[in-house]
Amino acid sequence: IVTQLLQAGALVNQADISRRTPLYMAAMQGHVQIVNQLLQAGALVNQANSINRRTPLYRATQEGHAQIVTQLLQAGALVNQADISRRTPLYMAAMQGHVQIVNQLLQAGALVNQANSINRRTPLYRATQEGHAQIVTQLLQ
Repeated sequence: IVTQLLQAGALVNQADISRRTPLYMAAMQGHVQIVNQLLQAGALVNQANSINRRTPLYRATQEGHAQIVTQLLQAGALVNQADISRRTPLYMAAMQGHVQIVNQLLQAGALVNQANSINRRTPLYRATQEGHAQIVTQLLQ
């Protein structure tokens, strides 16, 4: 269906009232094939929503969609683009316990010491707080 819509002239970057694009929604929901189709059609990989400035990479990271994280990074997603509270994709992956995604983000150059603007907590702090020992080890290396 996505292919048919794009071929019929659907606007790949048309956002809803909160500036959530089709790519944002597909990344959040874990739709690997649709993410690929949208990227090939020219979807803006770093478009943030207007509510909390979260990007497709941020949402894929938060939801644990490692394959989509790979797709977005390969398409030029900014690994350190933070949300309105300065929480980065690495912060979210560390908090959620997504070991593979933490590794992907670190390999892509994620900043390990960027603190959020709410309470100055870092990815290491959140991984420690949540008991994610393997991620703590990754962040300390």
